[in-house]
Amino acid sequence: MPAIPRLNGVIRALEEGKTAFVGFAPVDIETASTLASSSYDGIAFEMEHAPMSAPALRDALQFMLDRRQILEGGTLAPKVTPMVRIPPNGGEMNQWIAKQVLDIGVFGIIFPHVSTVEEARNAIGACRYPRLPKSPLYDPPGIRGDAPVRSPAATVSSCRARRAPSPCSSKGVSWRVGLEAFNKQATKGDPIDAPG
Repeated sequence: MPAIPRLNGVIRALEEGKTAFVGFAPVDIETASTLASSSYDGIAFEMEHAPMSAPALRDALQFMLDRRQILEGGTLAPKVTPMVRIPPNGGEMNQWIAKQVLDIGVFGIIFPHVSTVEEARNAIGACRYPRLPKSPLYDPPGIRGDAPVRSPAATVSSCRARRAPSPCSSKGVSWRVGLEAFNKQATKGDPIDAPG
């Protein structure tokens, strides 16, 4: 099976040493269809300060598909990478929303108000499938359930192999974890040393 190229344009830009431009947008089909052909590297659908609606997010992702671009480009990589900022703050140690939005098909998640290394590790672990302890990129361990509904990978097994939140992986990972830190506590202590 031929290798699938990098699907996440935000990670691709960062790997190339470029600045990645990501705009925030409401979760609706009109905005999604308009921004799908924009010059942004990615769009972060705003669900922290807007209603959390999995069906609306799924519909917005569908309207970001540009069938002509897929045909002419010969790749499943979208022109604009869909991401989402989820409602729970880092201190809530939430995991289920990350699992659900990744299963719907976003390529990146922004966790707001992450203040500690423990919260950052929880956020990254919530997005990762479990791996054996001796596996590369094991830490932090994945705690996410396994039921991808709308994966950009061709099969569930190739999805599992590719999804590790790290722009450094050579596997062409498809998503990224973003952490927002807004307080002094977040700058104290040991930095997290984890992919993503």
